[in-house]
Amino acid sequence: MPTLQFMRKRMLETFKTNVTTAQVMKLFTAPKEPKRSWLAHYMYPMAISDACSGCTYYLVLSNIVQYASADLRTVLMAKVDGTRMVYRGQAEELAHFAQAWELDTAKQKNLSKEVVGAVGERREEETIICHECGEVRRLLTVCPN
Repeated sequence: MPTLQFMRKRMLETFKTNVTTAQVMKLFTAPKEPKRSWLAHYMYPMAISDACSGCTYYLVLSNIVQYASADLRTVLMAKVDGTRMVYRGQAEELAHFAQAWELDTAKQKNLSKEVVGAVGERREEETIICHECGEVRRLLTVCPN
């Protein structure tokens, strides 16, 4: 009687997807869709890499960095550690960073609209009576008289 592990292995062999290197390169060079989150974008090349035996996780890392927006690409390129060989972990960290970056950027854009909307008419300057000369004027640190 076959074991569960044996059956699982047989099922994986039966339904395994074979992807050619040309297909993989075409899928890896597809830019990130604007509606897709960075974490979903990270999962897409990871699934491609898992489906293709022999593909490296370095392609996942380069896909995340190359297909970001121009300002984010510069930041991601600066954050890539060339000495670190764990490409999968680094790609995941960069995807999380990019997601947080985009969320912060969206919040800042909304904040600037609120600040511009809150700007009202200009107030009159505060005036005080000088204790030394008795004149009414703006607040100064030293009396000119």
